[in-house]
Amino acid sequence: MKLTKTLLTSVLLGASILSFHSTVAARDLQVELGMAAYQAGDYAEAAKSLKDSAIMGDPEAQFMLGRMFYEGQFFKQDYVEAVKWYRKSAEQGNNWGLIFLAGMYEKGEGVEKDFAEAIKLYSKAAKQGDKIAQFYLGGMYHNIGNKVKAKELFKKSCKQGLESACKVLKSYK
Repeated sequence: MKLTKTLLTSVLLGASILSFHSTVAARDLQVELGMAAYQAGDYAEAAKSLKDSAIMGDPEAQFMLGRMFYEGQFFKQDYVEAVKWYRKSAEQGNNWGLIFLAGMYEKGEGVEKDFAEAIKLYSKAAKQGDKIAQFYLGGMYHNIGNKVKAKELFKKSCKQGLESACKVLKSYK
């Protein structure tokens, strides 16, 4: 009896693990299909492929859905809805979600303009080594007069190969 229970538990656990991996693989495939459709300009197919994955919690799909709402691709342009999806992506540490959400706060699109929140979000992505976030954060520090911090961030971004950061860095003496 004990052996049967152990065997049954092992079989059920194995089936659960396989089911989980199959679900993750299927969701990854849906995201890849959605991304390919987006790149091809087939926004209807992209929305269909990405929405379910976004709802299931895939941060890349959440970011892309936010972008589609922001740009008005397939969906009616809706900054509030874009913020919602960017936030979900950002909460999972997705750098693009963090950067685009920060941009929404910086410009006041879909949310109240909030430079402190924008700096906080850019900082999270910059601390993960994201050169784009470092560049934008450098720009924010430059605009508020902290040239030392701005230069440090532009230098980090330039060292990672972001040409725009290198050009800006040349203007610092």
